[in-house]
Amino acid sequence: MTDAQNGEMSEAKDTTPPPSLKTLEILARYDVLITPAEISGDFWPVFVEAVMMHPKPIMLHCSGEGGSAFTLYQLIGLIRQHGRFIGVLHADAASAHSILFAACQTRYVSPLGSISVHRCVSSGG
Repeated sequence: MTDAQNGEMSEAKDTTPPPSLKTLEILARYDVLITPAEISGDFWPVFVEAVMMHPKPIMLHCSGEGGSAFTLYQLIGLIRQHGRFIGVLHADAASAHSILFAACQTRYVSPLGSISVHRCVSSGG
């Protein structure tokens, strides 16, 4: 991009809001939260704000590869506190995502949805 006055190249400014702001805008407009591919502490502040500021039912689209167990248990606590989460499974929910989906008060699974969980194995002792 060139500056019209002096012909110098100037950098394009990225005005895209950070993902957390986009997520909250989607929530405010459509009552929807979409989980990131990996659940981590970065999702925690977005989730907290959603629960605290949004009293209506929240549709939580759960699909991804899992993530932090610590963050997962915090999110489950907030889901229980809010009490009006609708889980939607439209792809694969693995590990932490499957548990997050199961924590929702109402759950819907599309024909392509699947749940992957860990297999517990005992060493037999």
